[in-house]
Amino acid sequence: MLSCTGRLTLLAASSLTVMSSATIAPALPSMQRHFDGADPTLVGLLLTLPGLAIALLAIPLGRVVDRVDRRRVLAVGAAVYALTGSAGLYLDDLHALLVSRALLGVSVAAVMTSATALIADYFDGLERGRFLGMQASFMSFGGVLFLLAGGALADWSWRGPYVVYLAAVPVTLLALVLPRPTAVASATTSHLDGETPWLAIFGLGFAAFAAMIVFYTIPVQVPFDLERRLHLGGSAAGVAIAVGTLTGGLVSLVFGKLVVRYGSFVLLGATFFAMGLGLAGVGLVSSYAGVLVAIAVAGVGMGLMMPNLSQWTVRLAAPAHRATAIGVVVMGVFFGQFASPLVSHPMVAELGGPSAFLSLGGVSSAIGIVVLLRGLLAEPVAHAA
Repeated sequence: MLSCTGRLTLLAASSLTVMSSATIAPALPSMQRHFDGADPTLVGLLLTLPGLAIALLAIPLGRVVDRVDRRRVLAVGAAVYALTGSAGLYLDDLHALLVSRALLGVSVAAVMTSATALIADYFDGLERGRFLGMQASFMSFGGVLFLLAGGALADWSWRGPYVVYLAAVPVTLLALVLPRPTAVASATTSHLDGETPWLAIFGLGFAAFAAMIVFYTIPVQVPFDLERRLHLGGSAAGVAIAVGTLTGGLVSLVFGKLVVRYGSFVLLGATFFAMGLGLAGVGLVSSYAGVLVAIAVAGVGMGLMMPNLSQWTVRLAAPAHRATAIGVVVMGVFFGQFASPLVSHPMVAELGGPSAFLSLGGVSSAIGIVVLLRGLLAEPVAHAA
């Protein structure tokens, strides 16, 4: 039985991950002024480079996590996170900062895969589902706190948001004293050659990729749409995005109960349907309050996606392959983030914001309905849970 301190360590480590690259977003204009004459594209890469590094390295790092002590990978990953994430406090060269941001992505991939694999090792059955829901919730709430702290510190200096990354220091120390999971011992002996359905695992990774393309359209496009249609500024956009993140965090808290009652396929269908309905709603409404409600609906889908795909992945994968399998889903999540503007920008340019939201949301909702029907008609819920 993992102690309360051990549980908090895993949850705190998870909170460092998904929104980590966005922490410095409020300081980008100040950084552009500080590095006067620098290519704006390079300054923008400070925000996107970690996500690309995570997507490219999640699977290789997962293989490493499957072969060494996962607790040590978590501790080293958190230490590198603190060092490279806070680089803006002591570096004053743009190219050196870009290298540090790429290394930050490496550390995030290590922390995400090792923390989720450890959760699968420490917990089983219904308790695992509940804890994975808590993990996704901490990711959401941690993202909100990181963004708010980054925005407040950006008013002090462009270096201010880099302080937030030092939150990984206590996680590093706590990870060093985590107990050895009993599942690891069995995984390295009797289950080392266990079969893992890799085609299904990559299918889950593709589901994560597609869902993130839809959901990430909100932070990518909604701020511009609010400015064009409602003449609202950045603070209004920030509140709107935070509403979706908070809704997702609240839904994740009850994931353990939902997956037992409805099963994995039904929740995957609900993910695409809620995201699509919310995005289409953004295109239909004409008031800020309506936008907030629509984004909250999309947040329901996000709150279901992460814990559902995580528990599904660790349930399918052999214990000795868990971290690699988790890396596949992590790769899908961050490639989806990277690809989202590549999909949404041309659609907005061709159709306009509202029509683009309706089109992409309609496709996502249709996919959700198909998956929902498949789950309701064919999946034994008790087996899925």
